[in-house]
Amino acid sequence: MKQLFKKLIEENPLEPTVKIVYKCLYQEIISLHLLPGSKINLSKISEELDVSRTTVRDAAIFLSTNTKLVKMQSNQGFFVSNIDLVEMDNICTCRTIIETGAARILCEKITSEQIKFFYDLANNMNICVHENKLKEYANIDILFHKSIIDFCENKFVSKMYYKISDLISRYIFYTVYFKNINDFAPLLRHHNIIVHSLENSLINDVDLAIRKHCSDSQKFLAQSDSFLLYSAINGN
Repeated sequence: MKQLFKKLIEENPLEPTVKIVYKCLYQEIISLHLLPGSKINLSKISEELDVSRTTVRDAAIFLSTNTKLVKMQSNQGFFVSNIDLVEMDNICTCRTIIETGAARILCEKITSEQIKFFYDLANNMNICVHENKLKEYANIDILFHKSIIDFCENKFVSKMYYKISDLISRYIFYTVYFKNINDFAPLLRHHNIIVHSLENSLINDVDLAIRKHCSDSQKFLAQSDSFLLYSAINGN
């Protein structure tokens, strides 16, 4: 967390410390460095970041009032919110609608450079899985899907997607947290089909591939939810 904090200070030198701590906690939660259900240790974070405990507390309050990522419990402190299955269903539905629409647009305008970019990402995801670097896989997966949105070059599509992109990222990290590397074969195949469909302007195929990809990821999340919550709460 300390490295992230320093990076955020360098990128935002004029921002108040409390806002930097807020951004730091936010990113740590999204990336699962702070697990769902876990208590936010104000004193430990204060010591690690070399800021006052009050600053960390104010950042946690800001998170609890402005996002659904943190809950404040009376006389107990602050806790990272558990996975919300209703929210997950809604996010997956929204993501599918936006991403398939963006892919349909992209099919008609994608460049050879962009095709190579997607193939490189798909190949790197395959390498990450075989080397058991699953968090790296998640980061590339997030970039892969964001790039579909960016390359379609429709500012309204982008605005809708980026409104929920952090929550999408959080659920993508969930999908890799307890997966066995053997579970990734279908997801790797989906990415290759998506790129092949974009390259050959197969609009219906890319639509189906993205729907299948989102649906399979959602099913895994629903199946792994109870285990994830148990592990987070019990510190396993």
